Amino acid sequence: MSADSTTSESKAEIESKFEHFITNFKDESGKPKYREAVYLMPDKCETSLVIDFADLYSFDPKLGKATIDRPAELIPAYERVVKQLLSRVDLEYAEQTRIHVKFKNVPNQKKLGEIRSRDIYKLVSIEGVVVKTTPPTSVIDKAAYVCVPDGHLNLVKQERVDLTIERPTQCEYCNSRVLKFDPTQSIYIDHQRIVVQEKPEDLPPGQLPRSTVVELLDDLVGTVVPGDRVTITGIVKVRAIARNSKYFRTYIEAVSYTHLRAHETRHDLVCRLLL
Repeated sequence: MSADSTTSESKAEIESKFEHFITNFKDESGKPKYREAVYLMPDKCETSLVIDFADLYSFDPKLGKATIDRPAELIPAYERVVKQLLSRVDLEYAEQTRIHVKFKNVPNQKKLGEIRSRDIYKLVSIEGVVVKTTPPTSVIDKAAYVCVPDGHLNLVKQERVDLTIERPTQCEYCNSRVLKFDPTQSIYIDHQRIVVQEKPEDLPPGQLPRSTVVELLDDLVGTVVPGDRVTITGIVKVRAIARNSKYFRTYIEAVSYTHLRAHETRHDLVCRLLL
């Protein structure tokens, strides 16, 4: 990762910059584009704020670049900002709703099969055809561990790298090491795995199509079927090919997606969305 001033900024500073963007970015008519979108989320029963990456980059280029380089860190911070803004207009809706910040028109476009180690943990965009989907399952998003001596509840965020549950080494309140996993107080999230393959028209003669695994979470689960042509924006992550192996296989954790029509290019999609 190249040096960037945002790498040394605190979470509070990053959130302040993003809130400044949300509240001050205006559309062509001079209206606050994203602030109004946030305030209308309860009325529309929406759980996601979709941001055009070009808007963020034009408003704050450093924050835009940092979003490409560190999405796993910054997107949760952005979601906290949106939840805080939402709580000002509908506290109950903000507290009861899992809020997502999603991006479209991300410029870091990659061809399937060309994702490399330099792309790991970066925000990328790919196009392809969905060729396989697994049945939806539930995974633990935050594992609950109860401190046996004092009953304190410890929630541990899970990164879903493998099938094991990450546990705390000690209670964050009293430092006790006697902790018991409690599945009833753990927080779960919907999960689905799909395989996206290169579009036939993009292949040189005689070349077999390349593919990649994409993991869908929460509201993205169950929204695509085999045969769908999609543009997916997501974070490149890795998973060990075997226990204790030093070799890892890349996959993409989706942030958002857009359906493509048959034989539609990215240029065609942008033109259609602007109509």
